[in-house]
Amino acid sequence: MTVASQSKGKGRAQPRAKLSPEKGNELLGVVLLAAGGLLGLALGSYHAADPSFLHQVPRGAARGVGNWAGPIGAEVAAGGLAVLGLTAFLVPALLLGAAWRRLRRRGRQRVVGRGLGVALVLASAPGLVELALGRVAWRGGEMASGGAFGELLVDLLTTRLNVPGSLLVLLAAAIAGSTLIVQSTLGDLL
Repeated sequence: MTVASQSKGKGRAQPRAKLSPEKGNELLGVVLLAAGGLLGLALGSYHAADPSFLHQVPRGAARGVGNWAGPIGAEVAAGGLAVLGLTAFLVPALLLGAAWRRLRRRGRQRVVGRGLGVALVLASAPGLVELALGRVAWRGGEMASGGAFGELLVDLLTTRLNVPGSLLVLLAAAIAGSTLIVQSTLGDLL
């Protein structure tokens, strides 16, 4: 072998291994599964007395973090419940549903609109819960059942549409979002 032929072989780029779409879906599914599980643990073990940016523990108090996801879980749970209220529990459920879809084999065609459905449900659910329940006692504290977003949304809608109109708009958005998520028609659901 000559020096010229050796230099040609060394100059060529080695082929890079590519991640297959199936393997990418599996990896994303595992990440979504872990995120949904951690968020579910954090929200499920939330307690108002846990130290977070919303609740400072006095110096010298021996109160540790009781959240099953640790101090970060306490912060995330406090923030999620403050913003979305009880509807924050929809987020881990939606993450786990997305993980399930990624981890199982693909047999169906790809559909568009699921993300819009999730956005509609997450945007309308806090207002619906806030209209239905108002303020609730929750794990050692009191909070708006729809969180700050639900309170803001209800205030905005009820000043313009009153309660019945607000309820109708929020229900329509939630139903439309749900049908986009499950990819069914209303006739199929009925």
